[in-house]
Amino acid sequence: MKEKRNRKIEFKKKKTSNSPEKRKTREINKKDFKTEEKKPKKYISQKRRKARMRIFLIFSLIVVLGTTLTILSITVFFPIKNINIVNNKRYSDKQISSAIGVVKGDNLLLASESRATSAVKETMPFIKNIEFNKKLPFTLEVKVNEYKVFSQIKYKGNYIVVGDDGLILDVSDKFTKNATEIRGVTPKTEEIGEKISFKEDEKETILQKTNKIISAFLEKDIGKITLINYENMHDIRVTYSNRIVMLLGSDSYLEQKLTHAKAVLTSRNNSAETGTLNLSRIPGSKNEASFIPRELEKGEKAGK
Repeated sequence: MKEKRNRKIEFKKKKTSNSPEKRKTREINKKDFKTEEKKPKKYISQKRRKARMRIFLIFSLIVVLGTTLTILSITVFFPIKNINIVNNKRYSDKQISSAIGVVKGDNLLLASESRATSAVKETMPFIKNIEFNKKLPFTLEVKVNEYKVFSQIKYKGNYIVVGDDGLILDVSDKFTKNATEIRGVTPKTEEIGEKISFKEDEKETILQKTNKIISAFLEKDIGKITLINYENMHDIRVTYSNRIVMLLGSDSYLEQKLTHAKAVLTSRNNSAETGTLNLSRIPGSKNEASFIPRELEKGEKAGK
């Protein structure tokens, strides 16, 4: 047992031996390590400085090149050689070209869509907006978006032409074909570019009523409405294709009324027939839609 204990003590002594010679060697090694450690750090910092300088020079060169190219593209490159006007129906190419404020020789990249739209709308109310399609290097395509004529209101011997968003596009003494005529209402304004409104407007405006009636006819695929008469809001009269006057009563139950109207028109199948189709009793006990053949009076047709 004593021998084992002695061995353990000797082993511990060996492990924890800390002689002066060994201490010196350790201190020398530490110093050498520190001096060796310092050299790489200095070297690395110099290397980093050079790398940063390189990056800065490359970045500066890119900025200079980018600025130069930008200035050249604005002043020298991409002059407009061709201006193509597309999608215009009401106004000529020449009218639009002279109104947009862009001419041949101008820089293609600097051509402003918003400025062109503002300039054009001042003199051409039927234009909703202008879209530029820049086809590098020399062509500017100008797409014209025009308002669709939604309706026209007969007022004081003239026709107030209204676009699909309710803006007044024109006031003319001439009837515009392919637009629904509105009668029996009093506009509050006749100013071109203003939104139309009426003295008869209540919770549901005349514009909303008109849109609802026209949309219902389109959904039922009945055909073209040429005239809506609002003289009596409980006896709304719609002239279909300038040959059949439909008595709607109010604008309620439109879907049911027009379902019956389509059935009557399909059964008669005569494109030349004129008369009155009474839908005002729908819905009723018998849901009757009665048709009376007759010649239409002048005031029951649009544009008369």
